[in-house]
Amino acid sequence: TPDAAAAHPVLSERRGPYAFTVVSSDGWLRYCLVAPTFAFANVHSPDGSTSSGVSGSPATQGESWEVVDTGGFADPAPGTLTLATAGTFTSDGEQWSTALGRVAPDVTSVQVSLSDGTTVDATAAEGVFAAWWPGTAQPREVVGVATDGSRARAALDVDWSVVGPPAGS
Repeated sequence: TPDAAAAHPVLSERRGPYAFTVVSSDGWLRYCLVAPTFAFANVHSPDGSTSSGVSGSPATQGESWEVVDTGGFADPAPGTLTLATAGTFTSDGEQWSTALGRVAPDVTSVQVSLSDGTTVDATAAEGVFAAWWPGTAQPREVVGVATDGSRARAALDVDWSVVGPPAGS
């Protein structure tokens, strides 16, 4: 596991009672969504291994699925971005989805287009972007805009029918 003393926040976003945070330590990335009745955390190592957990009060029943592209955690070329991981988790009937990737320093904004037709504006900082939303809509396109106005799309070669969504979706 990563050295907790070396951990530093990369980005954090709050919407109402929900907070989403990404933390980096020794090449590891962890992210968590904290809500009034549950917390979901996911950890990715530099070699691509992952672990996750859901907690809550009272006891929380949870499940999740996730797609991880180990190459997606590598530093992207200028003007580009990667989608490293996307997934959905369910906690006592509440369903949330996330997408996390890397951005080149010159990529200033990222949008994630979802299977239900909506678009999520991602938060980007320190070479990382993160997006989160309620429900199980899956990413269909991830687009970044560079400082020169050029647009880049992250590779998204995932057969979602094979990996998700969780039961009850």
